[in-house]
Amino acid sequence: MRKNFPGPYDYADIPLEQGEIARTWRDMHPKIVLDRVAARSPDAYRPDFATGPLEFYFYSAAFRGEGGETSLEVYYGIPTRQLTYGTTRDGRQVAYLERGLAVYDSTGRPVGRKSRKMALATESLVDTSAAAFIPEVDRIDLPPGNYRVAVQVLDRLSGKSEVYNQNQTLPAFGKKELQVSDIELAASIGPTGRRQFLKGDIAVVPMPMRAYWPGEPVLIYYEIYNLNRDPFGATNYRLSYEV
Repeated sequence: MRKNFPGPYDYADIPLEQGEIARTWRDMHPKIVLDRVAARSPDAYRPDFATGPLEFYFYSAAFRGEGGETSLEVYYGIPTRQLTYGTTRDGRQVAYLERGLAVYDSTGRPVGRKSRKMALATESLVDTSAAAFIPEVDRIDLPPGNYRVAVQVLDRLSGKSEVYNQNQTLPAFGKKELQVSDIELAASIGPTGRRQFLKGDIAVVPMPMRAYWPGEPVLIYYEIYNLNRDPFGATNYRLSYEV
């Protein structure tokens, strides 16, 4: 690697001389080696430490944070039929999971990380139908900009895991212009709920698969910022939806 203090960094120059030694150095050049590996390998990550894949749903949405930052919310939907269950001493079924996210800026530098252990316990048989999933959410506040988000879920009993990556642009939510947050598709919206789902005084449980059964209500949540009187003093606004 060639260092251009204080940056950016770049590969060293490829030798242009002729002869066997020069050809050997060219074959060993990091950029050439990397290009060869990239040509042979698919652009998908499969963790080699896992015993198998653990498929889950996820997507993200951006809202106004504190101090000029943007709040990135990452929604998980973990299908119960994907999990391995143990039995507790009192006869309950339980699954043990770990989930986490890592955020990298446009240069690849890690700028945020969160991880959490989870336990799903039930008194009766676990609902493992196609529509059954565990909803979760993680939040992290970041300056507006371009990021790469990596999320992972690990089943601690089976060792199955999966990592997904997403490129995300976080907009700036100011204090003056009329702006709207991203739209969160919800499974339920109500006055009470688990603390991690609370937005102010309402609980918004996400619908990470963004799919609804026929006849099921489609619930959405979004925030409107800087909703003030227009130049004529009016405060009556109309919202239009397109599905």
